Amino acid sequence: MTYLAASSLLDRIRPGDAVLVITGAGTPPFMPKGETDGPPGAGVLARAMIIALGTRPVVIAEPHCLEPVVAAIEAAGVVCGDEQRSQTLGNSALALQFPYGPNTRGWVSETVEKYRPRAMIFVEKCGSNEQVYSTSWSARQKATMLPLTPTTLLTKPCRGVFLPSASEMAGMR
Repeated sequence: MTYLAASSLLDRIRPGDAVLVITGAGTPPFMPKGETDGPPGAGVLARAMIIALGTRPVVIAEPHCLEPVVAAIEAAGVVCGDEQRSQTLGNSALALQFPYGPNTRGWVSETVEKYRPRAMIFVEKCGSNEQVYSTSWSARQKATMLPLTPTTLLTKPCRGVFLPSASEMAGMR
């Protein structure tokens, strides 16, 4: 699985291309600041893609966990911030706050149109969408998940890479 994901990214991405890195599983009240292993993994991936491929990572997380996600990205050695900061400093990532509420679909469309990502990497990103619920959450947690739909409008030529958690991989045969 790792080889296929890496091969897909290497075949598709060119220097200067945007790559969306979406992370931040965990919702209040159980994980009010998000979970702890996806954000550092996203940071390592952002750094590797900057160094090896010259990409422009665009890191996306919900409001309740954006600050810890940005801290994890920066701990991996990648400057991460708003549009001005990411454009001013080389080898940096842009941080975007994924909105809650009825404007989610419009925001996703605008974001994809604006940045034209060549790939999207979802690092332990659980959440509900219009078709299914993630299987990695208990029924109690599912009841508290917010309706996120970042993947339902992706009709542009873009490849998604979904990176499951270690516990999910342990259950794969």
